Amino acid sequence: MLCDWRNRPHLRRFYQKTPITLPELQAEYHAILHGEEPGHCHLSFLDDRPFGYAQCYRIMDWPDYSAKIEVSDGIGVDYFIADPALIGRGLGRAMLGAYLREIAFPLFPGERRSVVCHEQANAASHGVLKSLGFA
Repeated sequence: MLCDWRNRPHLRRFYQKTPITLPELQAEYHAILHGEEPGHCHLSFLDDRPFGYAQCYRIMDWPDYSAKIEVSDGIGVDYFIADPALIGRGLGRAMLGAYLREIAFPLFPGERRSVVCHEQANAASHGVLKSLGFA
């Protein structure tokens, strides 16, 4: 399912720029799913059906990324809605807001801010982040 999602055209534009195969996806998630890499990944459900994905991690646990974005504290979050028909209905805001409140910050109680990096052209994500108070 996740491999299918990541290869969908709307996610290829900003999230998964090149096609990804199931073995590549398995290799990408192996370390985090087996506790060999810091971070957590989750599915979001709507009416008992998965519709989105989110992952969180402490930025300081990824020094190269921290240096690249010039941020050394906080929680990094990546997220997407898998079905393009669900975009623009307020689900991104609800999903990310709940994810931060109920999952990400409780997993990293010492952190006080969150960082979500996205491309400037990603208007849907920009709107979600702005509606949640991101600067």
